[in-house]
Amino acid sequence: MKVIIVEDEMLIAQVSKMQLENNGIEVMGLARSSESFWKLMNDSIRVVLMDVKLKQNESGIELAQEIRIKYPLLPIIFTTGNTRKFVEDKFKVKDGIKVLNKPMVYSELIELIRTMSAN
Repeated sequence: MKVIIVEDEMLIAQVSKMQLENNGIEVMGLARSSESFWKLMNDSIRVVLMDVKLKQNESGIELAQEIRIKYPLLPIIFTTGNTRKFVEDKFKVKDGIKVLNKPMVYSELIELIRTMSAN
């Protein structure tokens, strides 16, 4: 299964990439902004791992709304240091959307990716 990680903190992105790849999940790239995300995005991507806050005050929630227009069924897993309720209140579409609080428990993330990409 193929994943894109959208995260402005490169240390977090690199650790996440390593954890996912060590568990058989193919990371197609790391993006820090909406522009770099769209350069990586293609029809083979099965899950997007998305931070709520991106580079230069961009919003992961706004990017996810753009993704929903072009890829309405693509699963998105938000990661946030904010509360889940904050994300759920901002992002009205619930189907195919999950939220994990930071710091992440990678075993939970891996299981969630596998579950979401299978649907």
